[in-house]
Amino acid sequence: QPDFDNDYIPYWTEVNILGTDPTVDNSKDDPDEDEISTFWEWKWGYDLWAWDDHVNLDPDMDSITNVWEYKLADYFADPFTENIYTEIDLMERNKPIFDPPTVFYEESKQALIERYAQHNIKAFLDTGWPNAPHNGGGQIVPYIERLSQDSGMILQYYNNYFPDERKGGFIYTLLGYPARGGYQHPAKGNVYDTIFIWDVPFDPIHVKNQFEAWVGFGRSPTPRGVRIGQAGLILHELGHFGGLVQDYFEGVDKLSPRVGAAAFDILKPQEYKETWGQYRSVMNYVYTQRMIDYSNGQNGEPYDFNDWENFHLGGWGGVSPVLEEAYYLVYGEEWKEKREKVIDKNISEIETPPITGYVYDENLTEEFKNEVGDWSPNTRWDVEWQVHRLVKQDLFPEYKDVKILVSPKDIESKYHNSWSLYIEGDFDNEGNIMLSHSFLPFETVNLT
Repeated sequence: QPDFDNDYIPYWTEVNILGTDPTVDNSKDDPDEDEISTFWEWKWGYDLWAWDDHVNLDPDMDSITNVWEYKLADYFADPFTENIYTEIDLMERNKPIFDPPTVFYEESKQALIERYAQHNIKAFLDTGWPNAPHNGGGQIVPYIERLSQDSGMILQYYNNYFPDERKGGFIYTLLGYPARGGYQHPAKGNVYDTIFIWDVPFDPIHVKNQFEAWVGFGRSPTPRGVRIGQAGLILHELGHFGGLVQDYFEGVDKLSPRVGAAAFDILKPQEYKETWGQYRSVMNYVYTQRMIDYSNGQNGEPYDFNDWENFHLGGWGGVSPVLEEAYYLVYGEEWKEKREKVIDKNISEIETPPITGYVYDENLTEEFKNEVGDWSPNTRWDVEWQVHRLVKQDLFPEYKDVKILVSPKDIESKYHNSWSLYIEGDFDNEGNIMLSHSFLPFETVNLT
């Protein structure tokens, strides 16, 4: 179609639908002053003339709100599909003569992308490309020997090699060696947006390290095994970002029952095979470097857990109310007591989007639930809905009459109590809610 002003909005659309000037590039304008451009709102179906709460709207429930989806548009962000963004940097060699360069393998990258894609999650791993942004992924960064979780040294990389404009949308990941272990942890404040992954060079000089990684962690000393192990470690840490933590399932971060058991099933005690060995997931340390998948719970409770049904990208939803201690793991009765405290803790005020000027309306909520039925915006979960009604129109004249919130129902996750602002709407003269977007299976909610 003709586009005389080269703003990527067709002439007919500008004249007949948007009411914009088809001879002037107004793609970057923001006529409703809601921090989102004309082009983006048109592309994704929002009204460019009506103010929307894009600072809090999160229809795909990935805790990346629309303002951030807009900022990440150059990286193919989709506000209606869950996204994971990770920048990956590589630590330089400790001993240039003996150590080969740190490498993040393309096969590992593709395996991660494809695994998430199978569950309708788009994963973007920035490992660098020609003409990439300054401080983008794939940088070779200085070697630091002490980089444990409790050292706090990851902050040096976060401050100096991770661009500020990505903080809040990208997770910073550092791949290095010869440290042992990995972690997903805050660098600043209490937002879990940094990952460190240890690596073992695959070369004749590091045979001892390869053997230790094989016997101790199950990483096969083959080209294929190295790539699987690398992807498995990152999938494990991203699982923590997705709420898979030991507070909700005891099998997460479960240590190997004995030396060699991670590499050889025959060395697993029979009792372990019949219990935690049933939890075949990268979240179980015994399998972290032997596979590239979360568990689907097929072995049943109490020793297996459906990771995928409980995986929720809520890490950007707010500051975590607790900070985990490095290397502190609990099991058995102590774990059960700790879990009950976490589940009982009321953190809804922290995790609910700001809805100043609104009150929860039980009647509207029930009528909306009857209208929407069992439909869910996420294929992995059933969901709960809340409708909040504006009561302070005089203070917030630009706000819409209702805000509709959504939350995963009955998931066992760090973000089990997290609510997302899904959609807004206004009442028409007959009392129906005219929704501000058409991504629900209907455009109005009949309340009469």
